[in-house]
Amino acid sequence: METEQIKVLLVDDDQGDFEMIRVMLAKAEHQEYALEWVSSYEEAMDAFDAAEHDVYFLDYFLEDRTGLDLLREARGRGITSPIIMLTGRGSRKVDMEAMELGASDYLVKGLIDPDALERAIRHALERAEGAQAVREKREREMGAPAGKTASAGPPASGPVAAGPAPNDRVGDAARFQAIFQATRSGVALIDLEGRIHDVNPSFAGLFSPALRWTEGISFVELLNESDKEPVAKELEALANGEAGRFEAARRFMTKDGEVFWTHTTMALIRNDEGHPDQVLVVVEKAEVAG
Repeated sequence: METEQIKVLLVDDDQGDFEMIRVMLAKAEHQEYALEWVSSYEEAMDAFDAAEHDVYFLDYFLEDRTGLDLLREARGRGITSPIIMLTGRGSRKVDMEAMELGASDYLVKGLIDPDALERAIRHALERAEGAQAVREKREREMGAPAGKTASAGPPASGPVAAGPAPNDRVGDAARFQAIFQATRSGVALIDLEGRIHDVNPSFAGLFSPALRWTEGISFVELLNESDKEPVAKELEALANGEAGRFEAARRFMTKDGEVFWTHTTMALIRNDEGHPDQVLVVVEKAEVAG
């Protein structure tokens, strides 16, 4: 993802917003972005039909319709790429409705900066790849030959650390596994009970290069004591489908008792029937001024 150009489409009737996003993306140091802009609902429909972009930004306020209308239309036309909503002011109601319609994120224009914008794109792509990999894994399991039981992942008694990618992964699943293993962000997949299903090397490296999972470990156990209760409540809301995503500064603790700050995002992955299935966690260690 960091070596290939990421194609971004902005749907916004304000050219000033286009210039703002363009300048922010141009400041990215480790990723190249190709930004295109359309200003009308009809042009956006044509772009959705072409399906040539990796990420879509939709402005909430359009001439005669809203970005929610456009989001609903995009999902109805089979667009599975990440869609991020933009608005000039925050609204909890609009935020929740956008997430229910399948938005990957929701950003307030006056509150974003280049780092926040790039982070939103990166996390949205990682979550989309994760959801696709889960769907492909389930399809392979359902299509397992007679007489063979498809594995449903690690046993409930305990999770496993990430290992080499199986050589039968293809397409989006292979792409996700490559990103999962190589990204500098710590990424973990957890079940709806909060048990860790899989982690990438960057996640393990936050705690110990030789991190060993113990039987029954949960994601909450890795947190500093004061962050356990709020995160447990957020995981419960995700598991119940009451929320689609949480993002906050969180403190974790290494096995040696060292506390460190992170920027942590937890996002719900739904199954093909739309029911909560897993939670994708992205952890970035915060730089603390000395």
